[in-house]
Amino acid sequence: MCLEPPLIVMQYYPHGSLFDLLARAHRGSAKAARELSWGKRLDMLKDVAAGMQYLHSRKPPIIHGDLR
Repeated sequence: MCLEPPLIVMQYYPHGSLFDLLARAHRGSAKAARELSWGKRLDMLKDVAAGMQYLHSRKPPIIHGDLR
């Protein structure tokens, strides 16, 4: 993470964006479904919730306005 300018470095995911992977799994792609087991999906959900908790616990709190 860098504050000036504000940037976040994310790990490279070889199967494309998470949004695209979720969409492919929803459409029935067997490969995408294997990549996104229910256990892995729940782990990602916990990570997102932990990140939001961290942001909201800051003083002043940081509110993420586009969480889908």
